[in-house]
Amino acid sequence: MRTGILEGIPAMIIFMTLGGPYLTGYLLYLGASSVEVGIATAIPALSNVMQLVAALAMQYLTNRKIVLVVFASLHRILWVATGLIPFIFPEDMRVMAYLVMMLIAHICNATGGVVWSSLIADIVPARVRGTYFGVRNALLSTAGSVSLFVSGLVLDHYGEDIGYAFIFVVCAIAAVINVFALMQYPNVEFEKSRESDIVKRLMLPFRDRAFFKTSMFIAIFLFFYGTVVPFFNYLMLDVLSIGYSWVSVITIVFYVAMIIAYYCWGKLNSRYSTRQLMMWALPIIGLSCLAWGLIGWLPALPVLILIHILLGAGLGGYNLLNFTFIIGDTPKADRPVYIGVFTALTGLMTFAGSTAGGVVFDWLTAMPRNAQLYSMTLSIGLVLILMMAIWGSRVFGASRLVPWRRSHRRVFRRFMG
Repeated sequence: MRTGILEGIPAMIIFMTLGGPYLTGYLLYLGASSVEVGIATAIPALSNVMQLVAALAMQYLTNRKIVLVVFASLHRILWVATGLIPFIFPEDMRVMAYLVMMLIAHICNATGGVVWSSLIADIVPARVRGTYFGVRNALLSTAGSVSLFVSGLVLDHYGEDIGYAFIFVVCAIAAVINVFALMQYPNVEFEKSRESDIVKRLMLPFRDRAFFKTSMFIAIFLFFYGTVVPFFNYLMLDVLSIGYSWVSVITIVFYVAMIIAYYCWGKLNSRYSTRQLMMWALPIIGLSCLAWGLIGWLPALPVLILIHILLGAGLGGYNLLNFTFIIGDTPKADRPVYIGVFTALTGLMTFAGSTAGGVVFDWLTAMPRNAQLYSMTLSIGLVLILMMAIWGSRVFGASRLVPWRRSHRRVFRRFMG
């Protein structure tokens, strides 16, 4: 369990620095359009489809640790290597080269990810999972936030050429440390599925009605989420023209909120079920989208800080609860295929949402500034809230913990006359 924390710190520095706001900034630096930014932000979700293939292949593995070390290491090395693109490729090929390298890297990460999820689930006792992952995620996010803040200062002070060189050098060092730390995991014995037929094993999650219903709801929720939330950084950098230092400060506020959320949701998870807490966490993401409308009446920076506090609280809950859901509410022997099906469904829908969002935001570039800021954020925020209010309580079965559910039908009938 201690190795899980020590290994995660350098990994989180890489993920947050190369995959946070500076992913958008680096793509814009390479000359990417909003469509290409949308595709890049959706690649991690799309590559998660590989987790289904990896989950089925795990039945034939004898050593999970080797597979984890090989594929996780390839991911870190390839993603960090995208920092060499400006030195190797001509300008017209840089964005495409980045997208190809990032796709291969995240396919490797998805393959290693399902192995890691299975391994860590066997390592951490069920009774402390919520607390452990809450503390772990808080510590990892703290390390990532410090790297984000320092990187933002360097970018603003020295410019993009030196700034991105600094970022990639730091991530290269973190990658070396992470690969060494991955080797310290114990090779826990793997309990394989009793179902030998690959098709029947694949169908197990689909026959689990409660699991599949919840997974489909989350996948559809993430489709709408993907159309707008990954573009928050794009809106700040390109539409509002906020500097890197302020974007890094706002992002750190987001991660601080997420750190606190990890701890709080982890504590609550020891008292309430994962499904019940999902009903509380997901609407907060919708509120973060609706909060963009306040920029029309209030100064932008305080509103952006509020938006990212809400987003951090909501995503902190989702990330923690989502993980405890797929490793805690699934049978141990068949857990890999459950993880694979869940990540494939949610990954495909998030990719589709982010790609569609990129197309819409590209179309909105010809529209007035207010249309770019408010049309998608407010519309999708309203959709997410309505999804949770009308459909979510049925899926998660949390009506007894949500006092407004019984009254919202009466309010709706009055509103409709």
